[in-house]
Amino acid sequence: MDFRLDESQNKWVGKVNVSSTMGKHDEEDDEEGGYDEDEEDEDANDEGCDNEEEGIKERLQAMEELPNLMLEVLARLKNMDEMVGQGRRVISGGLHLILSDIMNICNRVNEVLWKMDADKRE
Repeated sequence: MDFRLDESQNKWVGKVNVSSTMGKHDEEDDEEGGYDEDEEDEDANDEGCDNEEEGIKERLQAMEELPNLMLEVLARLKNMDEMVGQGRRVISGGLHLILSDIMNICNRVNEVLWKMDADKRE
């Protein structure tokens, strides 16, 4: 992702690479009714966090990922603003995809924060 604030033009410039998971809906969460905080953290067990050192590395990676995720949200919102600002007609399907992407990013932010908070739960 190459997205930065150009101070000379006082606006965001750059390009965001969209991941293959963007715009896709998690059917598992639909069936279960969303994320259940009371469940054990199965994701940590599935990813092989067998020892404390791997868990620490995973949390550090999550902390590094957080600013990029927030920039992705800003990029999506900027795309919506540009579409409306240029007088383009925002069709409901296109708007739905952008909002779906933002929701997926927010879910990833939630996962990152969950991993970062793992020490407090243990």
